[in-house]
Amino acid sequence: MEPASFQIILVIFLKLLMAHLAADFLLQPKSWIRDRKRKKYKSGYLYLHVLVVVILTWLFLAEPAEWQIPFFIGVTHLFIDIWKSYRPDNFVAFLADQFAHIMILVIATAFYANANLEFESLMIIEIDSLYFWSLLTAFFLVTYPSAYFVSAATGRWRKEMNNVISEDPNPGLDSAGKWIGIVERILILLFIIMNQFGAVGFLIAAKSVFRFGSISNPDDQMRAEYILIGTLISFALAIATGVLVTLVT
Repeated sequence: MEPASFQIILVIFLKLLMAHLAADFLLQPKSWIRDRKRKKYKSGYLYLHVLVVVILTWLFLAEPAEWQIPFFIGVTHLFIDIWKSYRPDNFVAFLADQFAHIMILVIATAFYANANLEFESLMIIEIDSLYFWSLLTAFFLVTYPSAYFVSAATGRWRKEMNNVISEDPNPGLDSAGKWIGIVERILILLFIIMNQFGAVGFLIAAKSVFRFGSISNPDDQMRAEYILIGTLISFALAIATGVLVTLVT
């Protein structure tokens, strides 16, 4: 495959991926997910969510005449989400759901690229926008999607901790942990793109000092381990995303 062709295919995939991430993690309220979990295929919010997926896919492709790809992604998204509504709400189901969605995006990318690669004007536009779409996808990925990933990955330990510690003696600010994670992942990604790996190390060290220094009870091993797991997963996601962006661009 020619390098130019690979770049075009990559940009097409990134556009579809951005539409999926925005629809699944930014424009899907938790109330919609709870309603779908309770009512399954009878949930009206399920079909509203699929409509959002179709519209965003169509807009991100920026090809008004192309309706087959958004329709295909929308229909498959519907059946995958119906399947997930019958599964336990755990990390394995989350990974399986997202893996299925991404595989559909790969298939859709292959069909779309095969039908449009012959247009020279499309090739020029897509190649020039590769850097933009890579950065846009990467920075969005380390915000809401990564926050949801960390929450899902640490869910079993959070439940275990809550069963043991019925009341938190030192409650923090509402959603502060989520936003701290988002900001730190953005900074790590930015530092890696700028090739400032020393700054990444400094940020990780500073986070460790402040975060673990806030645990005043030396016997609170469970909370310390829970925080450590979440922090390491968060750092790993940001670092992996940054390295992947530098390799692609």
